[in-house]
Amino acid sequence: MLKVSLSSNKRPIFKIRTDVDELRTLLDTGAYMNVYTKSEELFKLQFPDATLLDEKTIISGFGGKEIESSKVYRIPKLKIGDISIVNVPVAIKNNTGTEIGLILASCIFNKWDLIINYAKRRIIVDTDGKELGCLITKITDDKTGKKYIDGFDILIQE
Repeated sequence: MLKVSLSSNKRPIFKIRTDVDELRTLLDTGAYMNVYTKSEELFKLQFPDATLLDEKTIISGFGGKEIESSKVYRIPKLKIGDISIVNVPVAIKNNTGTEIGLILASCIFNKWDLIINYAKRRIIVDTDGKELGCLITKITDDKTGKKYIDGFDILIQE
């Protein structure tokens, strides 16, 4: 079971430990892709085991607009509270100027009940003690030829 404390009662923001420090993370209920918002160099320091999946993947959002292509990395194991999520795809959007370092798409928890309790400043996900993992699929749009990463077919590892 994941239980993390929110640092705000207005937005679902919490901290996760990386190899370097704590990373302010926003759980985004409208996102389809995880996005790291600091520099690629800092990402590599915080997640030294991450591997490059794709050099140019189109990610959209950030006001509903399609943005430039992005590098996408795979984090082998992302530890959040007392659970681990394996094989996590993360797009890099360099230096957005926000204090949030990672935007985590809530659909990463799509096999379980996710509770965001703003009054008690908690996020709760009941994983039944199973490890979560993302099955990463590369997709090319037949019409435009643009590449996308779909990372939210969830694997349950018992």
